[in-house]
Amino acid sequence: MQPFIIKFKLGSSINTSTVLASSEYEAVLHAQRKGLTVLSIASPKEQNSSKKMTKNFDVGLFCEELLTLIDAGLTLKEGLQTLCLKEKSSYNKRIIQDIVEDLSQGATLSAALQKKPYIFSGILIASVRATEKTGNLNETLMKYIDYRNNVDEILTKIKSASIYPLTILSIGSVVILFLLSYVIPKFAVLINEGSAQVSGASIVVVTIGTFVHNHWIIVNSCIAAIVLFILAIIQNSSFRKRLLTRIMSIRFIDEKFTIYRRAGFSRALAMLLESGVDLPQSLRLSNDILCHEEKDKLFLVIEEVEQGNTLSSSLEKHNLSDQITSSLISIGEKSGSLPKMLLKSAIFNEKYFSRWIDRATKIAEPIIMSVLGVMVGGILILMYMPILDLAGSIT
Repeated sequence: MQPFIIKFKLGSSINTSTVLASSEYEAVLHAQRKGLTVLSIASPKEQNSSKKMTKNFDVGLFCEELLTLIDAGLTLKEGLQTLCLKEKSSYNKRIIQDIVEDLSQGATLSAALQKKPYIFSGILIASVRATEKTGNLNETLMKYIDYRNNVDEILTKIKSASIYPLTILSIGSVVILFLLSYVIPKFAVLINEGSAQVSGASIVVVTIGTFVHNHWIIVNSCIAAIVLFILAIIQNSSFRKRLLTRIMSIRFIDEKFTIYRRAGFSRALAMLLESGVDLPQSLRLSNDILCHEEKDKLFLVIEEVEQGNTLSSSLEKHNLSDQITSSLISIGEKSGSLPKMLLKSAIFNEKYFSRWIDRATKIAEPIIMSVLGVMVGGILILMYMPILDLAGSIT
């Protein structure tokens, strides 16, 4: 018996607990029997490294490579063994080896994946379990890959939209620092030697530039310390959550990201239903992308669906769908094509969100460029005005 540190979700809260067990699998089972949703598990010695290593296991790439090998004619076990041989990371190799060992002992793929819930999502596990009866694993992997690719595409677009303004701001800051530390002190010599009147604003700029030039080691050290402090804060998960909460408190941003979350929810739900997972279980597994408030509402939706209510009416009642999504779901319920209509709803909302990201980026870019242009131009004007006055007095 050895201790395992389990990070679990109970209701809306996330906690950690230490469990004594002979293996990770037994520790996870022990927590699941208590009704806990396991998020991650590690031994005390490996806890810090596991959090970093788990991120290195690319589930999407794993599924793509496994699908390619199975399509080429290899059995599931042979495909996994091939992936294990080509894997360079010892951590990733161990994960695949564990799956192969479970399959060798007669376990199903879904059961093997379920032993590592902190790596493989419930969506993938449930989809694989549902198709093990039909033997259509290839199609399930293909659908999951398509689901992951669409989610990753939207996330990449969000990251790209935020990186460009930050890059422009960084370049602008470097230009301003160069003007203050190098260019302005050169002009300060001419200004001090001249007899022309200097405005108060120009004096301030020259004073700042001279200070930066004379104390460049202190200034650069302060800037480096600030940058490192910001990077350290950004890497703090609790800070990121608080920052995200602040940003989402802005109404028009929250409205747009609500559309994004609903698109991901609809796509996940469509994939699970197509794989053969029943509706209530599909709803439970599709809630990862939703916020806490929406998850609470979804629990009520699941209860109503289990009581015989339609999905479209329950989602609309608890404000978890817009009119277009409700109409599409209603059509799907009547025609028996609910997964297809959910996918259409997801595509519609994803396109809407992508267009909003594009528009926001196009609006933000010229605003940032204009602000930086005014700042740099203002410094140059304040710097040249005394020179021009000096030249005018000479003539």
